[in-house]
Amino acid sequence: MKTTKGGSSVAEYMQKIKTVVDDLTMIGHPLSDEEAVAHALNGLVDEFDQLSTAIRARDSPITLEELYDKLLDHEMLQKRDENKQPESPIIA
Repeated sequence: MKTTKGGSSVAEYMQKIKTVVDDLTMIGHPLSDEEAVAHALNGLVDEFDQLSTAIRARDSPITLEELYDKLLDHEMLQKRDENKQPESPIIA
């Protein structure tokens, strides 16, 4: 099953990932944290490419909880940037 972020919020997307991880565990096919993180990263949209690349390049693995925190931070920064009003040019 391919889970993608699409238009979902980070919280909604990560809840879907957690549900998949929990469902797989219940049927006897648990995912390691690294596998769950890889699954989550693979479903991200383009706006998360830089973050995804940085996480994949880490020397030490990241937990699903750490990924969630980083994705939330990134989402908040994006929303902040979207809400910034362009400065009006000064006309002399």
